[in-house]
Parts: sequence; C-alpha cells; structure tokens
Amino acid sequence: MNSAQGGSERPETSGRGNRISRTALHLVGATFLSALAGCSSSQGGPPPPPVGSAQLEEVPGQSPANVVEIQAVSAGPFNPSYWQSNTLNWVPDVRDPLFASQPGPNQNIYSPWALEQANGWRMFYGGWDGSDTPNDRVYSVTTPDFISFGNRILVIDHGAFQHVNNMNVHQLPDGSFHMICGVFPDALGLDKIAYFSSSDGITWNGATEPYSAQLSDMISIPNDPVYETTDYNGGNVLLRDNGIWDLFYSSGIFAANGVSRATTINPPTFEFVQTALSSSRYANDVRLFQSGGQNWYLMALYVEEITHIPPPTLTYSLSSDGIHFGPEQPLFGGAYAEDQYLTTPAFVTNGNQILGVLYGGNATDLLNPADQIFARWLQKRVILTDSSGVQHFAQGGYGPDRQWFLLPVGSSIEGDLIVYSEDGMTQIGSGKVTVNAGKPYRLVLN
Repeated sequence: MNSAQGGSERPETSGRGNRISRTALHLVGATFLSALAGCSSSQGGPPPPPVGSAQLEEVPGQSPANVVEIQAVSAGPFNPSYWQSNTLNWVPDVRDPLFASQPGPNQNIYSPWALEQANGWRMFYGGWDGSDTPNDRVYSVTTPDFISFGNRILVIDHGAFQHVNNMNVHQLPDGSFHMICGVFPDALGLDKIAYFSSSDGITWNGATEPYSAQLSDMISIPNDPVYETTDYNGGNVLLRDNGIWDLFYSSGIFAANGVSRATTINPPTFEFVQTALSSSRYANDVRLFQSGGQNWYLMALYVEEITHIPPPTLTYSLSSDGIHFGPEQPLFGGAYAEDQYLTTPAFVTNGNQILGVLYGGNATDLLNPADQIFARWLQKRVILTDSSGVQHFAQGGYGPDRQWFLLPVGSSIEGDLIVYSEDGMTQIGSGKVTVNAGKPYRLVLN
C-alpha cells in the first residue's frame, strides 16, 4: 500500500500524511479478543504446562508513581493450539502511538517491519516521516526492547517512483538483507513490486543508503498472465522457506486474484505457482514457525483503499504446509480512538516466539494521510487480587515483555497472583504477593 494510493485514478495527495505527532500516553484496559483457528487441521501444540508457583521479584529501577510494572510476561514458543482456539491475550501498548512521525510538513508513517538482530530489532517502516514532499520512502530505526529507539535513517528513497513503501525484510545467515517493496507507478500507472538486496544492510543494490529506487528494481513474474496489468498496491510478502524464496502477492480489491504465491531461487524473477488464499484483503506478513516437529505458517492480512464504517478488523490465516491457507479469522481491531482504522500488520518475533503485532493506524478512515505506528503485544494474562477480593488487571503493555497495573500513588497490594499463558485461559502459576506502586517486578514461574 503506497501512501498516496497508487494507480492513475488516485491523485498524489490522496495518501497518508500530515498529522502532528502525538506523544501523550493513554492507558486502556487489556483486550482479550478472539482469534479463531485459520486452518482445518486439528493438530495442536505441546500439552498445557503444569500449574506451578508464581512469584514477583522486585528488580532495580522505577516505574511511574501510579504504576506497578510486571516484567517477563511475553508469550512463549509458538503454540498452534492457541491460534486454533477462541482466545489470544492481545494487550495494547500503553503508548498511543508506539512510534510517531518526525516533525515536518508531511507526517505519516505505517507499514512497520521488525527484523530480528543480535541486540534487538531493526524496525523498517514507510511513509513521509516529516519529509518536505508527500512521497513514500523506506526508513528504519533500531530498538533493543521497543521502549527506546535510535539510529533513525532513510534507507530507500523513492527515486524514479512516486512512492516506495510496504516493505518486508529478511536477513540470511550470511548477513545479507533481502527486501520486497511496493512501488508506484510502473509504465501503466500501476503499483508493482520491487526487490532490493544488501550484503551488509548499508549498501542496497550497489549504492550506499539512502538508495534511490530505479525502474530496473521491479520484479517480474513471466508466467503470470495478469501480473503486468494488475495493480498490487500493498500486501507483498517475501518468505524464506527451505532455501527457496516464496513471494505472496495480493491484488486486493483491484482484481479477483486473491493472494498468489510465486517462488524463486534468485530474485527478482519469480515463477507463479498457485493461489494461496482467496481473499480481497492484502497479505502483509507470512511467518514460519515450528511446533511439535511440524511447520506452521501464519499470515496476517488487512483491508485497503475503502473507507470502513464500522472500522475494520485485521485478520489472520493459518497453514500447515505454506501452500494452502485456511479461512481468515479475526485478529483484532483498534484499541484506541487513534488506531480505529488500522492497516499493514506485521508480527514481532523472537526466534520461535510471536511477541506481538506492529501496525499503522489513524482515527478517521483508511484513506486518511495520518497514520502512526501502534503495537499489540501477545502476553501472559496476569491477575492481581487484593486482600479485599478486588481483582486488578493489566492496563496495557509497555513493550513486549512488560505489563502495567494502575494503583494510587503510595499504595500497595497484598494478595494473590494468578498467571495464565498467552491464550488467556490456561493457568500456569499462582502465588501470594505484595507489590507497591512505583516499583517494577519480575515474574518468576516455578
């Protein structure tokens, strides 16, 4: 999805762009939304863990004076049975948004992609980011924990195109980077797909970043008879699987092609294989996980281009072979007034764990040029019950591994702790605790 919504019928300024950055912190109740199974297979993950003891150990540092912070609450290894069940414990980040545009005349960012690195993640994203002109470009920042961000740079400039955006990036064991992006326009005035590679994450397609995109960067799919004449305005995903590159590319509402799959050993030339999912949505992410010795493929999708009343919901689809994907199921909708029209979801992973989902969003509609980046974390469900029997629930997540509980300044809770896994239902620990507002604690399960 390009910010100015590529295609000859869409004017340059019809994309996403110029909202003042918001840094205010809003605390909302954690939402436990349904995510039904996206695959007909009944194969599940490992058996439920035994119920053990749960303790909270005070750790160095401070939290806000009216907050009890509990750390070590991120999701465990990928468990397909949780995705095949009716509950996943999605917790919105307390920051609204997680990451805002830089100051400047054109403020609009979305399409986040978190690439795992040795010391955290390099988060790529696209949009205008305070630029002087409303042209989509690709940027990146680094983060050790999704709490602090640094090294904010321009990676791919729009160059010969009006827009370059909707990237996803992979890094191979040899250190090389491989990026797929949407670009607009091609010779027919359509959105197409481009490929960029780098041996070190600094030099892209032979030039030091920011690389200026060229027409020659576009991919080809010679055996797909409709590729050249179809608009692919977002939702193009590259996946490395068993030494082969899989490309999932989506026509969305512009054609009835659904999500197609093509493969290659050497990009940028691909070979069409088959339709992976019949959908009018865009596949924005496909990840490969293992559980119980079996591969599982998880696809995240979004709706694009049209104004949705009521606001849209992100969806996902599950597959056990990476070739045929099951029916879409709801992932989640907006958590705040500012992210009701959400788009471009991408998973945050740590090895075989899904830590959460990053996405773009705004308050008005899908064509509003005012997106910022939000986060929803997949976390354990933690409940504190005080001595009078009042239950206290997380008010939100602070990064993928922390939850915040609101208490009056100077107050404390002495009572019971119950911990459930990230499905929100499977109890994995309990214990007696005493916690004080303004203090951080670490969850210890035995």
